[in-house]
Amino acid sequence: FTPEASAERAATIAKQAANPKPGVPGNYDVLFSPLPFANILESIGKAASIFNVESKLSCFAGKLGKKVGSENVTLIDDGTLPNGFDSAKFDEEGVPTQRNAIIENGILRKYLHNTSTARRHKTKTTANAGLVTPLPFNLIFQNGNFNKEEMIMGVKRGLIVTNVWYTRFQNYESGDFSTIPRDGMFLVENGRVVGPVKELRISDNLIRILQNVAAVGKEPEPVFGWEVEVPTITPAVLVKGVRVTKSVEYKLGGRGLRAI
Repeated sequence: FTPEASAERAATIAKQAANPKPGVPGNYDVLFSPLPFANILESIGKAASIFNVESKLSCFAGKLGKKVGSENVTLIDDGTLPNGFDSAKFDEEGVPTQRNAIIENGILRKYLHNTSTARRHKTKTTANAGLVTPLPFNLIFQNGNFNKEEMIMGVKRGLIVTNVWYTRFQNYESGDFSTIPRDGMFLVENGRVVGPVKELRISDNLIRILQNVAAVGKEPEPVFGWEVEVPTITPAVLVKGVRVTKSVEYKLGGRGLRAI
């Protein structure tokens, strides 16, 4: 943890994001910084828990062994990660932890199991037992070969999103969600950052996001906090054709909440 570097980066983003203009809804190529992409990856990691699959709270039901993302997508859960925030010798059932490829080159390889769910599905535990349900330990999105500038140069019309909050699902089973960009959001045109924008919301689908991953950065960062409760390591990621809608502000008036 490097608080000085984090504070310096936050100050730089705040300065660059001053005086934003209202954004225009549409489909954008979005360069997600590690903070917002970790937020999305946490939902994907939890969707791989067999508990959520069985409870119809996962978009991965019936997709084991099938393509759920582009070839650029490899997502690992590693309970043995050296110095990992949630690494452990054993899961809650005393089974030695291990490294599990959840998604490999776009193919869904595993659901996360404990011993009882594994028995029910005629497979082996992945050593992900929690106190109640199977859960990921540390999520790792495999690095790519691009730096940030190279990814920006390849964007004709897009956005840079530096953080998100209030990620909510309209339908867990289909993977439909929305999330609100915060801290700094920047418009990119023909490979150039042209200025900060505001009043936009990402309204898309987890599997669509995975399938449209076009480029992956080469500088991973660890993310953990109140918006990302599963420790996640990810670089910046470029996703094509993300659906972006207008955000709605609410104001408390004499008759309660009203949209403005």
